[in-house]
Amino acid sequence: MLFLLIMACGQLTSESSAPLDLELHLGRFKLDREVRGAIAFAPGSIIPATQVTAAASECDATIGDRHVGTTWESAPDELSGVVSSSCGAPVWLELPPTPAEGTDGLLIILDTLRYDHVGELTPNIAAHAARGWHGANGWSPSPWTIPSVSALFTGRPPWAITSPGDHRLPQQQTTLAELSPNHQTWMITTNAYVSSANGFDQGFSRFAYADNDPSALSLARQWLSEPSVGPRLLVVQLMSAHLPYQPSHPPAGGTDRVGDAFWDLDGWRSYQSEENRDRIRALYRGSVQDLDSYVGELLEMVDETWVTALISDHGEELWDHGGFEHGHAFW
Repeated sequence: MLFLLIMACGQLTSESSAPLDLELHLGRFKLDREVRGAIAFAPGSIIPATQVTAAASECDATIGDRHVGTTWESAPDELSGVVSSSCGAPVWLELPPTPAEGTDGLLIILDTLRYDHVGELTPNIAAHAARGWHGANGWSPSPWTIPSVSALFTGRPPWAITSPGDHRLPQQQTTLAELSPNHQTWMITTNAYVSSANGFDQGFSRFAYADNDPSALSLARQWLSEPSVGPRLLVVQLMSAHLPYQPSHPPAGGTDRVGDAFWDLDGWRSYQSEENRDRIRALYRGSVQDLDSYVGELLEMVDETWVTALISDHGEELWDHGGFEHGHAFW
């Protein structure tokens, strides 16, 4: 089964023998039983045909033509369709337990990918979304990588585990890799901040830095070609959409640079002309297209038995609110 998550904080884990004891609060609504594998989907989320054991919401809701009430109700073997809710609250779905032996998993972190650039520019990502779960109204917990990936790996908000200026994943936190004890846990990153020096290798049996996305794909292909001694969890972070926007096919009408100081972020305010800004936006779009092609290559390395997830760590401001790049504002 394939999944698409544009931005959310979550954990991919193998099922343990003991039930997952969670108490989930949604405003005044409290789930009235132990929950195993419950996932929230905001209104507008698209649910493909999916095995579900029970469903509930804070108010009357539907998934396709299926009514969802305010108490846990048994669900048919499959649910599918668009999530809608009379009060805007999410719908919670309880999924069947994951097999104890575990499932192969691929998590692709799409550094700096804007949500509104997913579609025509990204046919591989769009095709993946059409075959999987597409969450609506997901938000990055931070406008830059370290807090965002820390939250992704731990399932905790960055303000609970890091502080401004802190560039490390706190060692005392339990990570995604550590929550997958039955898996061979591997990570390949092209972001120099997501490094072993900053603690992001915690729990991974293999961790490697690659200079660029093609090198990351080559290493992933090498690792995946090796004989497997158990289920695998592979995390790959791709950087093509990040500065310095160097698409393999620069848009017509110029080079892959805009002015002499474009790569000096302290000088970004000098790009006041709309012509230069349009050029920068075009370079970003070209970089997103490259990113999508690499995603397509990665997805071809695994088969339909894998659980795959795509997620962006944060977006990129392109003068939407007068600023540029990321890390300085929640746009």
